[in-house]
Amino acid sequence: MEDKKRTKIIYSIIIKILFILLLLYNFRNIFSYDGKIRLGIAIIAFIIGIATILTFRFEDNSFKSYLGIYLFVFFWYLLWAIVIPFSGAPDEFGRYMVPKFILENGTLPYGWEESVRLPMWGFSYAFHPSLPSIISALLMKIGRIFGRDEILYVFARLTSVISGVGVVIMVKKIGTKLFDGTITKLFVISVALLPQFTFLSAYINNDVFAVLGVSIVIYGMLIGSGDNWGVKSCLLMGIGGAMCALSYYNSLGIIIVAFIYATFMFIRNNNMKTNYKTYLLKVLLVVSVMIFITGYFFIRNAINFDGDFLGLKTRNMYAELYADDILKPSLHPTAYKDGLSVIDMIMGDYTPAWISYTKESFIGVFGYMDIHIKEGFIMMIELIIETGIIAFVLFTFVNRKRDGHYDKRIFFYIGMVAMCIITTSLSVVYSYFVDHQPQGRYLMPMLISLTIIFVSGWNYFLQNVSEKIKKAIVMIAIMSYLIVNINCIYYVWGVS
Repeated sequence: MEDKKRTKIIYSIIIKILFILLLLYNFRNIFSYDGKIRLGIAIIAFIIGIATILTFRFEDNSFKSYLGIYLFVFFWYLLWAIVIPFSGAPDEFGRYMVPKFILENGTLPYGWEESVRLPMWGFSYAFHPSLPSIISALLMKIGRIFGRDEILYVFARLTSVISGVGVVIMVKKIGTKLFDGTITKLFVISVALLPQFTFLSAYINNDVFAVLGVSIVIYGMLIGSGDNWGVKSCLLMGIGGAMCALSYYNSLGIIIVAFIYATFMFIRNNNMKTNYKTYLLKVLLVVSVMIFITGYFFIRNAINFDGDFLGLKTRNMYAELYADDILKPSLHPTAYKDGLSVIDMIMGDYTPAWISYTKESFIGVFGYMDIHIKEGFIMMIELIIETGIIAFVLFTFVNRKRDGHYDKRIFFYIGMVAMCIITTSLSVVYSYFVDHQPQGRYLMPMLISLTIIFVSGWNYFLQNVSEKIKKAIVMIAIMSYLIVNINCIYYVWGVS
């Protein structure tokens, strides 16, 4: 018994030393850069990272054990937010116009104001109901008390920073419902330190806010399947769904998935003939929460834009009026207009190839899609994801007889696969018919669903090995994410 305890302590010490050496190696260059604020944030993230490693416990899923991780990712995302040059990321300049207008005028823009209109594209992001813009405006107002106007964009970026940390917190909650302590650590890090997610958590965009909404809905699904869709799960799904509706429409697939899953599970667990009133009341509760949160924005749009409550038709109308000729919706080239098939576009007959560029930028492409990281980094994370997916497909069927919760879990997994298919399909359709945009960020709403799938594959695979080997493999995967993510900031820092 003493030998086992001694071996466990030695193993823990070795792992922590490796982690510390890794951080030391990757942080060494940060201290050579100028900028007191950057350096200060880097040092704070570094110290918290060391402290997290020293207190790291595989089996512990308590809030206390994750506090260091939450603090680390907050300061790490904040460091990225300070490092990224203003308007050094896709759509940031156009999105910044909206909270800036709110700050300066104390009211929401309609969208047709010239001060919020994108010069080349002719439209404004103000046509969309955007809750993140309102939050950014409030943070900018606070920032104006402490800082200069020229750095207010950093305070606007805090919406993304806080949303990113919120996603990490929700992912931990989801992980504890699905996995043991060791696999939950892999699940959390796979989301928190995916380079593209880190990048999105550091500049002004709606993507990461949408991911937060999706994470809340998924957590509500897991709670609801356990308590037969009680008030808490209904509230969570309503709040998360509303956040998706007020951020990015490509995240709305989770509402369809959640509704079908919840309906199926309710029917499976209840006699619908005698409980249909209860079912309708639960649906009404979710819908009421969504309407309560989103109602003002959509009603406002409907009144201002002649019934166009989504604002999409009005946005396209202004783009047609004011955009440069090549960017007008009617003249903008697309694979569809050029007579190519969807397969042609996906595989690469329409440059750049949708599938390869989307896959790379889902993992990590920075700047205006022009700062590429080393191919080896991309391949490292691809290996983790693809191996997990293969294991998931194989073990899902093999484990059918051995898994006592198979019938319950398989429908949840089907929902996660459906979320990936819906999100990918929306991106493909948009690129094919509207604007060729093979950007991984448009697939971010499926990040948590995809991570659940491939981490479940690793979980299946690692059930058949000893605990020591399991922890060693998970540790290697976590270290891979750390190596890639910490090195990635050099690419962004180098051009700032």
